[in-house]
Amino acid sequence: MNKPSLVPIVLISSTLVISVALALIIQQHVMEVTREQGIEKQNQLKLLSDRINLRLSNAISAINITSRNPIMQSTPYSSFISSDLKGIPSDMDMPKRIIATNVMDVFKGFEYVFYAMPNGDLYITEPYTIQVNNSQLNFAFRDWYKGSIKNHDVYVSEVYVSATTKHNVIAISSPIYQKENGTLVGMWVGVLNLNIISHQLDETNLGGNEKIAIFDQHGTIIASNDPSDFGKFQSAYADEINQAIAGKNSLSTKSVDGVSYVVAYSSIPLYDHNWAVVSVQPYDDAYKQADVVVYTSKIILTIIIIISVISGIMIYRSSHKDKVLRRNLETLNQELEDKSKKLQEKDKAKEEFSAMITHELKTPLVPIAVYCKMLKKQLLGSMNKEQMEAIETIEKNTKRLETLISDIMDARKLDLDKMKFYPEEVTLDELFNNMNSDYAESLQQNGKQFVTNVPTSGLVIETDKSRLRQVFDNLISNAIKFTGEKDGKIEVGFKKEDSKIIFYVKDNGMGIPKEHQKELFKKFYQIDTTERRKAGGTGLGLAISKGIIEKMGGKIWVESDGTSGSTFYFELNT
Repeated sequence: MNKPSLVPIVLISSTLVISVALALIIQQHVMEVTREQGIEKQNQLKLLSDRINLRLSNAISAINITSRNPIMQSTPYSSFISSDLKGIPSDMDMPKRIIATNVMDVFKGFEYVFYAMPNGDLYITEPYTIQVNNSQLNFAFRDWYKGSIKNHDVYVSEVYVSATTKHNVIAISSPIYQKENGTLVGMWVGVLNLNIISHQLDETNLGGNEKIAIFDQHGTIIASNDPSDFGKFQSAYADEINQAIAGKNSLSTKSVDGVSYVVAYSSIPLYDHNWAVVSVQPYDDAYKQADVVVYTSKIILTIIIIISVISGIMIYRSSHKDKVLRRNLETLNQELEDKSKKLQEKDKAKEEFSAMITHELKTPLVPIAVYCKMLKKQLLGSMNKEQMEAIETIEKNTKRLETLISDIMDARKLDLDKMKFYPEEVTLDELFNNMNSDYAESLQQNGKQFVTNVPTSGLVIETDKSRLRQVFDNLISNAIKFTGEKDGKIEVGFKKEDSKIIFYVKDNGMGIPKEHQKELFKKFYQIDTTERRKAGGTGLGLAISKGIIEKMGGKIWVESDGTSGSTFYFELNT
């Protein structure tokens, strides 16, 4: 008779035990998620550090290698050095000027390259306009001059503002000694525009309210995604900056003005010293995923408690019903846990795949492409015809692989809605002139005609210029593949209809069968014919183009009778 009175006690006790156990599990899970997010943040910062290091190391190598060219061993026109010209006249010592120009062509980050005499006087500077606009003739007071003299080796200067270009720059200097007696002949110096560092930050995927800054070896800020907050950043996180400059990488939590921040820092090795990259993000933003887990777990816990109470009532009424409900509860818990694990595994797999594609595939292509260009320009020595053909094959396949990787990454960004767009005013005259310059001459050499149709001059629209050009390049690339070798014709143009601009790319190639046109804009879709298999491709270009146009508020379509050419249209708002 007393057994039924024990049921409420058992019910309350069981509910409390389940709640405490779940709370402990939730706490452990939150700690694990927090730890994984911290590791991910450190890895992202290390990846950014490696990319900057690779970019700067390539610049150092370009100066160091070209300084060893035998042409650098003498300065035959030193007697013509003029304080008015800040060096020798523009038509003298052309071999050195050509090497300087080639270095800037291969490595786009250099603002100018110059040759300095042992006493610090300028000998030549390229571009020549920079030479004549230099503030003075002698630069022996600069630390790149003193550092190279002291170390007898390549030296990377501290950050300074160029008096000529007014940009933040560093100078990479390589002393040149005579091979016979070791006498200092001069210095080969490249001045690197640090805007390339800012571009690296722009390409980095940042979290909510995250700030990233780069510092030189003296703790001077070089670049940041929030230039308005430089002073506060430097003073509040001076310890972390110094730790990174000392070569350390770590993650910590710090309170500033009553707000808790997650601070990650990493060093950037540079020849004989280190730079620092520091990331700061509010704790709540950095670990938002953990907050989602807590919120979801509370809901699950609340549901479980409700179900437990209902189950207890049913237990009180019927022991049989209690067993059924208990089994249902266990099944529900297992399904929730399985779904949670699957979602976590999918998210982790996506992030690992993205990191692998970016770091393991694309990054190594940069030095390959740079050295191919240097070899083709014979900066590393003369080459025979077979060697040049081999280098061209390597360069062609490197560009093909880089394009494939970029297409895969763009397709993934579109799938995840993470592709960024930067609207600006775009002059259509300039856009079509640039395309004509890029394609007309090269296609004419292959027996094909490239025509631009600009019916209205001076028309300006607001859109993402680089993404618009990417769509045109994809469509023109397809047209090139599927037009004849001798009589091929490709036409690009636009027409204005009310508040819309309709662009088009038209060719006189083999056409697209009607039954394939609906599937044409799907990822990896290719029409399976002999001619089209010969043309190659990944089947991503049209899918990416469709995604970009739709993200910009437009639409894209194709018209073709299947036998005599195709026309791809896309429209955008003006």
